[in-house]
Amino acid sequence: MFSYYLKKQVGRLLDHPLVMIWFAIAVALPLYHQLNSAISTERWNTQPTAYQIMIGFDFSALSSEYYMVLPLFAGLIGVCALADKKFNHSELIEMTRVGKKKYVLANALATFLVGGFALTSPLILDALIALSRVQGRVIDAFSVVGQPIDANAYYFRYFLANPLLFLGGYWLLTFIVSGLSTVIAFLVFKLTRRRALGVLSVFIAWTVEWIVGPLCRFAELAPAIFLIPSQGYNRVTSLAIGINLTVDTVALIVLMARAVKSDEIG
Repeated sequence: MFSYYLKKQVGRLLDHPLVMIWFAIAVALPLYHQLNSAISTERWNTQPTAYQIMIGFDFSALSSEYYMVLPLFAGLIGVCALADKKFNHSELIEMTRVGKKKYVLANALATFLVGGFALTSPLILDALIALSRVQGRVIDAFSVVGQPIDANAYYFRYFLANPLLFLGGYWLLTFIVSGLSTVIAFLVFKLTRRRALGVLSVFIAWTVEWIVGPLCRFAELAPAIFLIPSQGYNRVTSLAIGINLTVDTVALIVLMARAVKSDEIG
């Protein structure tokens, strides 16, 4: 029953008009980016790679802006999970059938999966188009000028050894962070009944980290910074990622506990 209900909720969320609009944007955005991206033919660029024209790697304005607006779209997707159910009595029947805990868990898991996939898909499509244009295998350790990651960065050696594996790890991290952000927005909206608060909750948290981080000489604390792969990461980035994932997990547990205790279905 739980797996059936989970699939149903995933399908429901994917069919939501706002989510469908986002997927249209998720296709248009990489196409626009790639149409406006060109590989330099300068002498220093002796071994051009696809990473030089990927979102997150190419140092373009779009690469920075995407990670700033990502939590807003996570909030919108999270709110979509319940926005149309307030007056739907069939939801009460479903909650009775699957149980309140499984009802909340299924909705949270559905928003995690859809949110994570939705917000990672533009990056994946953009990378696939870039890889169809330029090779993505050879990174010359002796000619790293112009490469998307600084040779002095902590994880550059991993990027050099297996750039495609590095790319996959970056997608996985983005998927997890995006999914958690979407679930938190969903639970905030479910508990407060305030759509704007649900949409803005994660965005405000990311913005606070983005402002406070540099003041504490810990800029990598903000997801809008540590999710950008072109920085190559340094020794404290893993700490920043760990802090964010821990805080998100604790917030998720607390919000889910309160959602289960809540008398309203959402």
